[in-house]
Amino acid sequence: MSGKQIENEALIFRNAFLGDDASNICAIDIDRFLEFQVGAEIDYAPLSQDGSILGMTCYEDKDIQIWDAERQNPLIRRGKPKLILIDPDCDHDGRMRFTMAHECAHLLLHNADDFQNDACLSLNDFPTVKGKVTNWAEWQANRFAAALLMPMDLVLEKVRQFSDDEPSSSDINIEFDALSEIAGLFEVSVQAMKIRFEQINKVAKTNIKVSEGLVWDL
Repeated sequence: MSGKQIENEALIFRNAFLGDDASNICAIDIDRFLEFQVGAEIDYAPLSQDGSILGMTCYEDKDIQIWDAERQNPLIRRGKPKLILIDPDCDHDGRMRFTMAHECAHLLLHNADDFQNDACLSLNDFPTVKGKVTNWAEWQANRFAAALLMPMDLVLEKVRQFSDDEPSSSDINIEFDALSEIAGLFEVSVQAMKIRFEQINKVAKTNIKVSEGLVWDL
């Protein structure tokens, strides 16, 4: 799936869940979305010894390996379809919300045939090397999560509210405090919002600039 197709899919699911509130500039309740829109079950457990695995999506009823933090040993537990496991230690700076949305994408976009061991392991890194995608499934899940949590039109609308530039201008200048406030409004990390700005710049042909001199225009 292309980035545009993924964006559209995420909006379809978001709009179906939020209904008349879909146009409101606010954070989506990702827990309720997963439970009631996707039908997923969420549980929390350490997934790796070094914390490198943030999330796991199960597709079938079979054993999966997690980590026993108390005994410092691998632990086998039973997985089942639509079970999402989240490492509780990733609960900071909006990371857990993004991880949950990322795992949601795996349920909606992928299946067991796309991964080994009938489960998807989501690692604490970005699936690119020097700008080139190395794992398309993870790239798609990241793009879906971004679109679900930070809809492009709503983010751009909010960015323009903080800018003194003309509404029709492709150049949009904001203060760093505005970036932080926008990230907080959508309950994501500043880093996640920076990456979203990159995607907006590429798709909407804008040039969002922050006062610190950082520019994201792929």
